Order: sequence, then structure tokens, then C-alpha cells
Amino acid sequence: MRRDGEALDGSAFMDAVTVKDIVDTVRTRFAVLDLDLTVVSANRAFYRACHVGLDDTVGRQLFDLCDEQRDNPELRRLLDTVVPRPEPWRRSEPR
Repeated sequence: MRRDGEALDGSAFMDAVTVKDIVDTVRTRFAVLDLDLTVVSANRAFYRACHVGLDDTVGRQLFDLCDEQRDNPELRRLLDTVVPRPEPWRRSEPR
């Protein structure tokens, strides 16, 4: 058990802090997306910039949320280059 004034060790710190806590500290808008570009989580700055709330955001496609993202081909191109796409599986014969 931690006493007042005693520093948390790394594992205790990570137990006390969630990823959501970390994301919320980022001042610029920030969203966590899955491979289909669906919002998994976002911070308050994102909600404010897109004029949406948590219930309106999580589970929706990024490009369905903010007006400025809907018509942003550069952002779409960038995300297409960094989001891995599944490669077709090819069966190889044993050697």
C-alpha cells in the first residue's frame, strides 16, 4: 500500500492510469481508430472540434463525423497508407 508522498512504481502507476486518461490529456483532437477507421475512443478536444459527444462518436466511421474530414482527400490518402490492409492468403506447397 502506498503512503502519502510515496511515488508510485511503474506497474502501480499503470494500474491507476487508463489509456483514456492519457488520451484526454492531449490538447489537440485525438481519436483512436480501428482498422475500418471506426472510432474506438476520442478525447474532449475531438468531441469539441466535431461538435459531437461520446455516444455520437464511438462506433462510427471517422469520415461520418466531422464536416472537415468528410471532404479531406489528403487525410483519406494518408490513412490508406498507414492502415494495414489484409493481404490475400496464398497456400504454399511444402518443399
